[in-house]
Amino acid sequence: MRAGEGAAAGATVLHLLNLTMCTKNGTMGAGMEKKIKARFFSNQQGREPVREWLKSLDKEIRSAIGGKICAVEKNWPNVSMPL
Repeated sequence: MRAGEGAAAGATVLHLLNLTMCTKNGTMGAGMEKKIKARFFSNQQGREPVREWLKSLDKEIRSAIGGKICAVEKNWPNVSMPL
């Protein structure tokens, strides 16, 4: 992380944590229906390498990524470029 990015990154993570909470237990608030459902790639052996990779990350990073996935599910096709 570069100097000066800490505060912005922290604010982004907090925002994404809020988005992640909307999908806790597979539910979202009223008016927040998913337009598409994200799924993990599964190989022929039934392994999900992306899910395995996500589980290896720190909770804060997993939550941030989960928030982005939630935003895509909810806002598709009107999604912005990643930061």
